Amino acid sequence: MTEQDLVKLRGNVDKAKDDLAQLKGREKQVLSSLKKDWSCASIQAASKMVKKLQADSGKLLIQADTIGEEIEEKYGDMLEL
Repeated sequence: MTEQDLVKLRGNVDKAKDDLAQLKGREKQVLSSLKKDWSCASIQAASKMVKKLQADSGKLLIQADTIGEEIEEKYGDMLEL
């Protein structure tokens, strides 16, 4: 390996270190935001909350559809103009 190769490799290592530091800073910001806004202490907790919210919203959509159908059955003739 030549000196030029080593200098280039050193530059790549330094850039990777900088990138890693930026990513760690961004991770810290995201975790802080999750904790402040959603009371989630980790990415795993946030993922679990998202899955629960998706399931809950699905249940609510089904309930809304059911209620809509019941209203249409009971009052459908009154709803038509």
